[in-house]
Amino acid sequence: MEENFYFQGSNDESIGEGCYISTTVNNKRYYGVLISQDSLKEASDLHFKNEAASLALNTRMLNLRRNQILQGQPEDDEHVEKQVQKFKYVDATAKTLGYRVILATYANVQEAAHDDNLMLQQIKSACDKVRL
Repeated sequence: MEENFYFQGSNDESIGEGCYISTTVNNKRYYGVLISQDSLKEASDLHFKNEAASLALNTRMLNLRRNQILQGQPEDDEHVEKQVQKFKYVDATAKTLGYRVILATYANVQEAAHDDNLMLQQIKSACDKVRL
């Protein structure tokens, strides 16, 4: 056993545990994860609940967008009405590659900027850079 880890629920309570393992057989290195069945079930349930909530949010945002179009609300800028996601970047470690965690998804750039004109311009500029 190399390292224990814990699954945490939405309120940071521990819902299970597991451990990373590794071994060498015939000069080949093998890696694995041991997770109890109850811990795997709880983690899977939590994952699927989060996915369902994300899909529901996407559906609500799509319906809002459709309602805005049907009501004929003008789009003053093509970027303003596009969905924007906020990420937290996690640096690479000895055991993992770098990755990002989605913190929030906003219906549009104005929502993401929280009525801050400077932040609105910064988000629009970042969106333009990503598109290139």
